[in-house]
Amino acid sequence: MPIKMAPAANGKGEPILVPMSILNFGDTPVSFVEGSMKADLATQEAIVIEFTIYRDEVESWDDVKSPMVYLGLKISETKTVKILSTWAVKGYSEQRKPIEHAKAKYVHGYLRVLEAQADPLLARSGWFGIYLVPKNSLKKPHEAYAIILVPNKSPEQLQAIVQSTKNALGIVKTASALAVRCRREHTFAIKKIIYPELPLQEEGEFSQGDRLFVLKHLESHTNNSELTDALRKLGWKNAKALKPLGATAWSIASSEDPPSSHVSLNGNFVVIAPQGKPSNAVKNAFVPATAAFTGGVSQSVPTVPIVPTTSRIDEIKNDLQGQVQAMVEAKLKDTASDIQQLKKAMGDTHDSIAQIKVAQEKTDRKIQDVETSVQANGEGLLSKMTSMFNELQTNLNQRLDKMETASDEKDSKRPRH
Repeated sequence: MPIKMAPAANGKGEPILVPMSILNFGDTPVSFVEGSMKADLATQEAIVIEFTIYRDEVESWDDVKSPMVYLGLKISETKTVKILSTWAVKGYSEQRKPIEHAKAKYVHGYLRVLEAQADPLLARSGWFGIYLVPKNSLKKPHEAYAIILVPNKSPEQLQAIVQSTKNALGIVKTASALAVRCRREHTFAIKKIIYPELPLQEEGEFSQGDRLFVLKHLESHTNNSELTDALRKLGWKNAKALKPLGATAWSIASSEDPPSSHVSLNGNFVVIAPQGKPSNAVKNAFVPATAAFTGGVSQSVPTVPIVPTTSRIDEIKNDLQGQVQAMVEAKLKDTASDIQQLKKAMGDTHDSIAQIKVAQEKTDRKIQDVETSVQANGEGLLSKMTSMFNELQTNLNQRLDKMETASDEKDSKRPRH
């Protein structure tokens, strides 16, 4: 039984949901009963679109303070496309960490729209700094769409190409270059328009509602139509071979699962698995009925499922352990980065202190030189002043002696009565 969310209550008595799965090992099968409080809800086919608004491609960053308002102003299709919900709309730094709007380098978020109305909205991707990416249930780029890399083109040049190309659905920003998006069934035609001189391999037809599979380990050389016929003879009625994926693999499109994960083509086994999904995530693995099991003649008989060697609970534990380990590693990475920054800051502080000490020593030497100079100058000045005072005193004494001598001579010459 697949994992379901079951009702429960936490330690405070608050209602919560917990994942559960029933594994039957006895003679009497046990099934999950939802209870009486249930109703059927009418649903609509919807698609999740991831949107990003880049600051360096926006005229005024203040206009993006309310991202949804900015989308409505710049993309007129938002007025006709029914947006079911939006969430996780935040500003992020260059390190992909949430940050306030004024310091953010881009805004990122999600919105859900009706699948039938998604294409007109996606066609506006690449204008006004807004880029849109459709997502599937695995949170990966949706398999119904394909991108065609167009290197060495500016956004303005690519906008002109998209506007003049039928069935092009906007611009995509990848790590290596800009690209043009389209429905997968239009990929071959648009490639021929963008690259008219490039020799292109023929591709099969992809229809809306198809899913992608990978056929691996095919050693025989074949083409789209021949491989399609062979797969349909195996009972995979709507399978379509799209294009080779390397030397021994092919991309297959189908709205249904293959009749078996292993099939024999020209006496050699090949593997068929969902594209972009790990092989251990396939719900059922099958062993095909081959010539070795049927007495020398390959027949179309029911396949035999392999009993999984690990329980679903073990898989959940492994997933949780992997998630926890990833979180711990991320925290350790952030902590290591903080420690490195702290060490760098301490090293800078140590260098600053050393520079201050050197400057202080230079200042002390200058003060000592000044003190020595003042002391020497003071002693010389005191010696000069003492000499001057002594010389002045000698001169005064000499003048006084002369004055006394002159006075005595006058008294001696004055007549006496």
